[in-house]
Amino acid sequence: MGSIIKCLERIGSSEEQEVITMVFDTFSGREENGLIEAIIDYSFKNFLNPISLENVASSTNMSVSAFCRFFKKNIKKSYFDFIKELRIGHACKLLRETDRPILDICYNSGYNSWAHFSKQFKVVTKVSPLKYRKQFRGQ
Repeated sequence: MGSIIKCLERIGSSEEQEVITMVFDTFSGREENGLIEAIIDYSFKNFLNPISLENVASSTNMSVSAFCRFFKKNIKKSYFDFIKELRIGHACKLLRETDRPILDICYNSGYNSWAHFSKQFKVVTKVSPLKYRKQFRGQ
């Protein structure tokens, strides 16, 4: 769990997508790196909004199926798992750095359902949002 949380902290505190893109330099060719960077840039700009595979695939001039295959091959996870991790990383940052209510953080992290947010948060971090906040506050 510690490495996941550290990774989420880096994502959540990053002002740029360098944290993620630097990993792919060793895995892909130059052309693929450029496409991956474009996808990550699009994702960072839009992860707090509703995202459709059609829109992100269109931004790369690929069909949805080609985009999904490309992303899974290069990132080793589905695009929506990647977006989920960005959103939860953002929520982790807000939980650590603010006193905002957790429900407010839910809605400000790209989720429109408390139940879905809570479930996804536990899948990624293995703890509830409240427990996560308490861990970082030493309570």
